[in-house]
Amino acid sequence: MKYNPENLIHIIIMKFADWFTRYKSPPHIILKTGVNIMLATLTGWAFVVKICGFELSTSDTPSFILYTAFLLGFLFTLFGGAWYALEHYKSQNLKKTVIIEQRGLKFAPDTRLKDAIKNKGGRIEEIDCDIRQRMDNGIINQPEAALQRIISVPVEIETKCNNVRSSDLKIIYGGLMAVPFTFLTGMLLDDENDLLEVFDWDRHAKKWREINGADDNERFNIHGLDDLSGAEESILAVSASYKVDLKSVSSTLGALPIVHMELPNGGADCHWSKQKQDELCRSFSDTIMKLKGVGLRKLHLFIAAPNSLCFNLGRNYDVRNFPDAQIYQYEQSMTPPFLWSVQLPTHGKTAQIIHSTKNLTDK
Repeated sequence: MKYNPENLIHIIIMKFADWFTRYKSPPHIILKTGVNIMLATLTGWAFVVKICGFELSTSDTPSFILYTAFLLGFLFTLFGGAWYALEHYKSQNLKKTVIIEQRGLKFAPDTRLKDAIKNKGGRIEEIDCDIRQRMDNGIINQPEAALQRIISVPVEIETKCNNVRSSDLKIIYGGLMAVPFTFLTGMLLDDENDLLEVFDWDRHAKKWREINGADDNERFNIHGLDDLSGAEESILAVSASYKVDLKSVSSTLGALPIVHMELPNGGADCHWSKQKQDELCRSFSDTIMKLKGVGLRKLHLFIAAPNSLCFNLGRNYDVRNFPDAQIYQYEQSMTPPFLWSVQLPTHGKTAQIIHSTKNLTDK
């Protein structure tokens, strides 16, 4: 019979054959031994049929030996199978998926992230990082309290992942959150880099999606790297989903030089490719290294990007080797529109809220 990869029965047989010949755990050895004993008795089973009046074989193996061997093989198979099932149950029970969902915008999807995750075995635990109670009419009016909720997330992860092997652990992140808090969360979770899977909310399809779309090969155009003139402070604007309001940026911080990273055809759906996000993050890191290379000591970050991209940009910000930085919150209806920023935890500093009246550089 030729193997057909589209035939379910063929797939099951091949999977069983592969498992039967490869795995060498104690329960597997016992199970395999039992199956082999039962199969071996079949070579002499014709004798049992013969004594019932059928001339099918000339086997001279005593029937009680066949029955005893078959029973022994059956018991081995039963014991090995039960042991294997117990070991499999224990291993699945050790597995854990920690889901981090951040909710910090006036708009919040009806579908929770945990309901969109397919459970492949193991326990699922959720960290619900919701700061909407710190908001009024869609504007974060208690940023200090909201910040404390954000910086508590790594502690919650550590508690939920305590005594769980990394091979048994998966961490899934998704959310809709203010840009400074999303970026900061990415920085704080950078140590979990190998365990993280990132989801984002598709506003058109109204569902959570993995970042697994096709790469359109669009990358940042970068302006202003040649206009720093020995400055120690600079503005770094990242326009991915929308264009950063550069006029308001200048009115907030004065005549600091601006480096602008812009996607020519950015939008709300510019980010569904993991490869594209990786390349955009690499470009972001390379640009910051160039800024540091010309003597820049402090960055003022203004980012307009989808949540997952903003999170991944934060994961790529090196707290030890990159310049000191603040990242700003934009409220279009307010004057000034950049009400406050988050001092990022770089070079031993702690994350804190800095209100816009304190943002102007001392001269």
